[in-house]
Amino acid sequence: MKIDQEMRFLEVYYDGSCALCCRYKGWFEQQRAEVEVQFIDYASDAARKRFPELLEYEPARAMVVRSDSGMVYQGEEATLMTLWACPRYRYLAKILSKPMFLPLARWVYPLIANHRYKLSKLLLGEGKQGSGKDTDCGGGGCKF
Repeated sequence: MKIDQEMRFLEVYYDGSCALCCRYKGWFEQQRAEVEVQFIDYASDAARKRFPELLEYEPARAMVVRSDSGMVYQGEEATLMTLWACPRYRYLAKILSKPMFLPLARWVYPLIANHRYKLSKLLLGEGKQGSGKDTDCGGGGCKF
């Protein structure tokens, strides 16, 4: 996995109807980031306008991250990019992106992503969020 050391901006396309994804967004927003990071619900009009090719990456399957240089990361690599953006977790992202550990991340990520609604229900007491404003974490869909 190649990390663009010069990037200054990340767009994170996430599942705004998933409580676990919304919780991750809320956690991330409490961290100090060295690059600007914007979370965008992949199902929103804003996502379609900003990144018309987004659906080619099947964001319903896994989180997608796009950097200001145009690099696109998905799944475990997208998660590692968000961790890399935070100085506190950059070392962890670098370790997990190494050839020795990346297979582990590639094995774990689909287990979580494919069962995120069940995990949300089990861990957070919330499954798939409702529709409309409730699907936006900022609109009350998540409980932080």
